[in-house]
Amino acid sequence: MQPFFFSVTETFNGVQTVNVKNLPPEWGVTALHSNILAAAVELDGTDAPFIGGAAIQILDIAPSQNAVQVRVNVLFNSPVRFRLALVIWP
Repeated sequence: MQPFFFSVTETFNGVQTVNVKNLPPEWGVTALHSNILAAAVELDGTDAPFIGGAAIQILDIAPSQNAVQVRVNVLFNSPVRFRLALVIWP
């Protein structure tokens, strides 16, 4: 199977879990066999990526049936808008 690339946009600070649910079944995402790669980038007011003052860490990634959970730590004193990019290869 080919890898699938997609992204979601979030806004928060501190540690939170991003739940990406209802992925297409044809992607074949399963808890036992899927590989997930995640990266995050801060977004400016026009949703363009840039290197700002926040540090964004990917702490954990867990696939499940047609879903992915990613625990993210945004090190900044106020909420930050960022793009979470994911690559899945079943």
